[in-house]
Amino acid sequence: MTDFAALRSVATHLVSLYALDDCRLRFYAEEDHFLFLVYTAQTKYILKLRQIAEDGLQDDTLLFAWLRHLQPFQGEAKSLDFCRPIPNQKGDDFSCFAGYVGVLYPWIPGRKLQASLSLLNAQKWGRLMAVLHKRSSAFDGQVGRLRSWRQVYYWEPCVMEQSIYQSLFSERRQHTFRQMELRVNQCLQRLYRDKGARIIHGDLHPANVKVYQGHLCALDFDDFMWGYPIQDIAIALLYVRHRSHFDAVFEQFKKGYTQILPWPDVSRQTLSLLWMGRLLWMANARLFSENLQDAEAYADLEAALSRYESEFLACLEALG
Repeated sequence: MTDFAALRSVATHLVSLYALDDCRLRFYAEEDHFLFLVYTAQTKYILKLRQIAEDGLQDDTLLFAWLRHLQPFQGEAKSLDFCRPIPNQKGDDFSCFAGYVGVLYPWIPGRKLQASLSLLNAQKWGRLMAVLHKRSSAFDGQVGRLRSWRQVYYWEPCVMEQSIYQSLFSERRQHTFRQMELRVNQCLQRLYRDKGARIIHGDLHPANVKVYQGHLCALDFDDFMWGYPIQDIAIALLYVRHRSHFDAVFEQFKKGYTQILPWPDVSRQTLSLLWMGRLLWMANARLFSENLQDAEAYADLEAALSRYESEFLACLEALG
């Protein structure tokens, strides 16, 4: 159980390392990390707080060096932007205290793209991603130990076949998931034989993009990884693939992307396989996080697994 009083004390100390006057803190959300809103008389910020993991500081150093590289070059328009941290009084992008690392970001105004996905914004979204990929291709950083999406379960080990989850996986479902995993891993192996890998966002779905007065800003770079543009594209578009106007969104996204870079030279089948790979990854992640003793959570998880199974069967049938 989280000790929020202790967490607030850590957050208060970390904020004191910044040149901010008369701050007020308010707990905002708990996700994979903890978020605090930080108010001053003039503006507000958001403090992201998480426990320090093994090798985490090296990743943070690489992340913020990459984020600085992504910022607009002199003379470039800033209608597309990437949220970057505010340096503390020592000039560092992050601060550490009591086993936690804290990063202070400006509060980005506006609505999330998922609530404002017009065709024009879809085009800007594609352009935003292409700008990220173009700038990232010129980044010269130490990326040797950076995680990559070379296999389906690149974050946590696969737990689906553990006995605790047996009631959720009939023999047919197990077989379907295994067959889908095999096809996706074959796709990933082919992909990583090609040139063109770079650091990608890893999670640029519409909830991680803010829209304000016609400008788009990318948020939440914590899932950054070594990969290919098509993987970033697949992760982003996965979350809107069932919208009634998806075909039009896809074309506008592609139009925006190709204003900056050529569209990745892969088949639509590769995009579908990457979608299925992401669903496998999401299913596995949910098994880690859900409380199976909670009847409502169990029912919700079963419903999600059933939807994924249906998509996998349709994909496998189309692949032949």
